[in-house]
Amino acid sequence: MKKFVALHFLPGAAGNFISRCINLLENTYVWGNAHSLTLDEKLELFSYDNWGKDVDGSWIAFENKILGYDKFQPHWDIDQDGVAVFVMHPRDLAYIRTRTGQDDLGLNVYIDCREVLEWCLINASYKQSFQIMHWFKNAEIIENDNSVFKIKLKTIIESYEGFLTEFSRLAQFLERTIGPHEEAALHTLYNQWKTTWITGDRAVEYKQEMIKLLTTLLNSLNNK
Repeated sequence: MKKFVALHFLPGAAGNFISRCINLLENTYVWGNAHSLTLDEKLELFSYDNWGKDVDGSWIAFENKILGYDKFQPHWDIDQDGVAVFVMHPRDLAYIRTRTGQDDLGLNVYIDCREVLEWCLINASYKQSFQIMHWFKNAEIIENDNSVFKIKLKTIIESYEGFLTEFSRLAQFLERTIGPHEEAALHTLYNQWKTTWITGDRAVEYKQEMIKLLTTLLNSLNNK
């Protein structure tokens, strides 16, 4: 049975990173640029060492260098036991059913950032992203829906071991296997991704900006 997965996450919640990790697994379809590549070739394509090499340090341009697999082929054209992932900010959970056939399985996955929302918002700002109110409203619905499979951002950013625990849960949910070569690639990608986080004095500066943003968001919610 083909599986089609909606990966929901707020900006800054490691969604792009997790999507790259998923695409390192066998018979998964996320980014079209990775189609038919070997594991080593995928790792080179997804490497965070490429950030800033030819996109002038623009995080958005870096992320946009990889495109959804459905931009290269019809979205349903995957192996019968394949897993296809659509990357998105929180939206209606029914959306995934618009991407599946009658005999396919539609699943929703969410990266839960509630415990580290400040970290999420600061890193989103640092990486030139932005927030939209309805994403937060949709996220609240998703967070309270027990049918959605969730992984914790807090655990992911605490350590590589924590990340591997959460990602292994996700791989099991998707019925994918993490072999030794995949795990080595995941470890490399995780260490590269960590170098893109904002920390220290830079984080303090962005925190002040995020406090203003949160104040605006809360005031907007209170006025509804």
